[in-house]
Amino acid sequence: MSDWDVDSSDSDSVIRPRKVTFAKVASVRLIAEPTQYQTTPPSCRVLGCSLPVDIVLRSSDGVSFGAHANNLAQSATGLPPAEREVRQQSNDEDETEIVQLVESADVLELLLQYTHYQRQPSSKGWCFPLLERLAEAVEKYRLFGAMEVCKLRMEANARIYSQEVLSYAVKHDYPDIRDVIMPQTLSWDLEDIQSTLGDSFLIIAWVKYREQYLKLSTSFPSIDAESSLHTVPRCENGPGWELVEAYVKQATRYPDCLRELPDFQKTFSRKVFLLSRCPKCRDRVHNWEQKINDRYATIKQFASFV
Repeated sequence: MSDWDVDSSDSDSVIRPRKVTFAKVASVRLIAEPTQYQTTPPSCRVLGCSLPVDIVLRSSDGVSFGAHANNLAQSATGLPPAEREVRQQSNDEDETEIVQLVESADVLELLLQYTHYQRQPSSKGWCFPLLERLAEAVEKYRLFGAMEVCKLRMEANARIYSQEVLSYAVKHDYPDIRDVIMPQTLSWDLEDIQSTLGDSFLIIAWVKYREQYLKLSTSFPSIDAESSLHTVPRCENGPGWELVEAYVKQATRYPDCLRELPDFQKTFSRKVFLLSRCPKCRDRVHNWEQKINDRYATIKQFASFV
């Protein structure tokens, strides 16, 4: 189609420019592109939902989701259109607004299920990369109904994905998760802890927290030679005592101590069974264990340095 019209009303034909109509573009926060409109919106993907679709959310990978403005406004304080200024209705009432978001389709599909009055989706099948992206989106859009389940699932992955979960806990102010992970960070490089914590105040607190474990490793009491002597002719534990003593020496040696000391008490208690046959050895190791526990009683939680 040409952008020019020919006016043949006169005897002399006059070429006039065709009138071109431009679509209105609204300014929208929390989106990656200007607002668009769609004449035939996609249906809502939530199973059993019959509510009319009056807004479309488009994922970063190009998938469109039919949604409901009232549900979004009531379920979250950050999802569009909750944080947008009220827009004048389009001249064409059949047009549905399209909001471009930066989240992928798998995340948006789960987010929208939390905006409906129905049973929440099962979180058992979520792989960690999906959980991590969903947890971030839930916090970003302040979708309170999904925050707790994401928090619990992130905490459950703290031992395997400690760096990612710690970053999430610090960013979104979950000190309980942060403090659970902190013992695992004792053996981290300074660069790793800096990139994870970010805040210089927290990094200084971590240095102080770590320092007390280094001091602990050099103050562990040892069994003196005289108290190790048996009052019985023969010890039935065999090499048991030597194994326990070797473990303590290894666990308190730098840098192994930074990895071993957080769980040292539990591991030490499990090794007592090696000395269970000899009453003399058993008494000695229990006295030793008590002295070690007294040292651990001086260890402060990370929160005390914040």
